[in-house]
Amino acid sequence: MATTFSVGMALNATSHPKYEVRAAWVSTEGGRDWPRGLYDEARQKEALVQLLDKLDDANFNTVFFQMQGRGGVAWDSSYYPAMVSLTGDGSIGTAYDIPQFVIDECRKRHIECHAWLTPFAQGSRQDASRYRLNRHPHISVSHPELCVTFNGTYYIDPGVPQGREMIVGSYREMLSQYNFDGINLDLTSYDGRLFPDDDSYDEFNTEYLTREEWRRENMTAFVAELAEMVSETTPDSKIGVSTLGVYKPIFGYDNKSAYNSACQDPVLWVDSRYADYLSPRMSHEESLGFSKNLAKWTELVPGAVIPGIMAGRLTESAVSVDDLTRQIDAIRDDEGCIGVAIDGLSTLFGNGDKANEMRQSLASDYFRYPAHIHPKNDLYDFAPNPPVNVEARYTGNGYAITWEEPFPSAEGKPVKYYSIYLSDGHGADTSNPEYIVCAKTDGMEFFYPAKTAEGLQFAITAFDTDYRESLPAITKSALDDIYLPVYFYYHDGAIYLSDVKPVERLEIYSLTGNRTMHKEIGASQATVDCVRLTPGVYVAKAVYSDGTSSMHKFAR
Repeated sequence: MATTFSVGMALNATSHPKYEVRAAWVSTEGGRDWPRGLYDEARQKEALVQLLDKLDDANFNTVFFQMQGRGGVAWDSSYYPAMVSLTGDGSIGTAYDIPQFVIDECRKRHIECHAWLTPFAQGSRQDASRYRLNRHPHISVSHPELCVTFNGTYYIDPGVPQGREMIVGSYREMLSQYNFDGINLDLTSYDGRLFPDDDSYDEFNTEYLTREEWRRENMTAFVAELAEMVSETTPDSKIGVSTLGVYKPIFGYDNKSAYNSACQDPVLWVDSRYADYLSPRMSHEESLGFSKNLAKWTELVPGAVIPGIMAGRLTESAVSVDDLTRQIDAIRDDEGCIGVAIDGLSTLFGNGDKANEMRQSLASDYFRYPAHIHPKNDLYDFAPNPPVNVEARYTGNGYAITWEEPFPSAEGKPVKYYSIYLSDGHGADTSNPEYIVCAKTDGMEFFYPAKTAEGLQFAITAFDTDYRESLPAITKSALDDIYLPVYFYYHDGAIYLSDVKPVERLEIYSLTGNRTMHKEIGASQATVDCVRLTPGVYVAKAVYSDGTSSMHKFAR
């Protein structure tokens, strides 16, 4: 089910990439980032709106929102009690639909919302006791046969197939109710070599694997089962995995590794298309192999790495803002990365000199301009059609820009939002985020303030739900008529062409380069019958009298 991103869509080594995942982990465990001890519905909602506004203003575009922790969950579950950090009382459920509120508020800001989940760790005995009066008791009470204790924490034993099935069933329950953009798995691992799984190892190790091999097999089986469920329930949802910052030990650096220490094989999960992206938590400094470990991740799974940096470490005297910004530089310099994730929002948005300095560095430099999510690497890259009837009129204190929705695309993907750029009227450099005046808007109107009528020109593009961007529709002049660049769309056996200059001819080619159709046009508007084309994917080439041309892919 998974859809990875192509290397060509990964970050380039520019200071301000147009496509970049900018994610933030929002921790609800212990109320760390939210709701921070607030249990009243109105105050919780207000606090969440304020937090998401801060993320939106800082040009974040993704949140990993914690929906599970310490044996409780944020949704009305038939498997688990409601998180005590959200309710203040382990004996009651949530007072309102928290997941839907979170998703709705993220949608308003066009921020992707991924459910951050911790499948196996279930909290301490103290955590369990808080839920003793809940209609859904702690898992150690409802399913003690699935649990073990280790270092004072309850775990669902990953080696017990029924345990993995129950977890996947609980996530199916969640996804059947809520349309998250993705799932971010955390602690999908074994907690140390001494993990007490002797009984399950003896019973379920039917292939006589070593302990470590068997544990990795269990983790892979869980992620595979989850991926199958997601493909059935919400097939457009991404699956990501947060891992230790090291895949396998690198000579010279003594770090715990995902493969050996946690018995994970996240590279295999991406290669097998069980996961779309990895978010290794890169908490170690350069002296402990940050760049080398980053390079190893991107060498193995290019185009699927969103490294996590730890803003919470700013509370440590030895960690400076420069340490973290250098990590962002290293991430952007590595073409195999598709973004960056930041943990520790309570620190980042808190008080203190280093927190203020970090926020200023993001606002004035690293996240100064907005960034879009990478488009999916689909087999047929059909972008949406551009908006139509674009107008920009000076009203005395600025420009009133309006447009109408595009005609349906070949794939029929709906428009997710529109982006507005400044343009010189001859084209639009939509690759440069510095020209964006509005990154994401639902509506089909926008006001751009300007003290004088300077004849500014604008370009409007449409993004579909796979984050593919249309060609720009460009205003010729804010004071004159509109300019629609070559307008092309295919619908029900016909191609529709429109432009301000005549199209001399239309040529249609197969994907192998063979010309299958030739039509003389000689007009700025035309409808071309294509019913004789056999079903398939084609490239249409509109040729103008001045020798220029434009090309468009469509499916018959």
